[in-house]
Amino acid sequence: DPRERKRMAVVESGGRSARTKFRRLDKFLGPLSLFEAELFTGRTHQIRVHFSSHAFPLAGDPVYTNAGRAGRRNKEIAMQALAKKAPEAFRVMQDFLETGRQFLHAAHLGFIHPVTGASLNFDSELPADLKSVVVSLSACQEP
Repeated sequence: DPRERKRMAVVESGGRSARTKFRRLDKFLGPLSLFEAELFTGRTHQIRVHFSSHAFPLAGDPVYTNAGRAGRRNKEIAMQALAKKAPEAFRVMQDFLETGRQFLHAAHLGFIHPVTGASLNFDSELPADLKSVVVSLSACQEP
């Protein structure tokens, strides 16, 4: 976004190449889904930008959720569906959103060390706060 240096956008031409492969792991109520993403490039806000460009903004993302009408609408639909059909999951999601944290976790990180050339790989379990959201949403999965 030329007006805001810290905010990135998907553009047809003139932008820097960025590639993300994503796969839906679970489908919950309304537009709520759990995804796995694999980055092939390391652009600023890459996951957030790519998901938002497909109207799947990250829960808790204050910048890209509100960047587009479809993302804002999907957030509203998701919260309304939870409030109506899964009040406990709605409460857990509301509590999570109030933390100001994004629902984003690096489960695996790997890179080549710039000096030694060694391949370094790190794995990390889903933190308790994110796990509680997934558990509560899992109780209201859609086919």
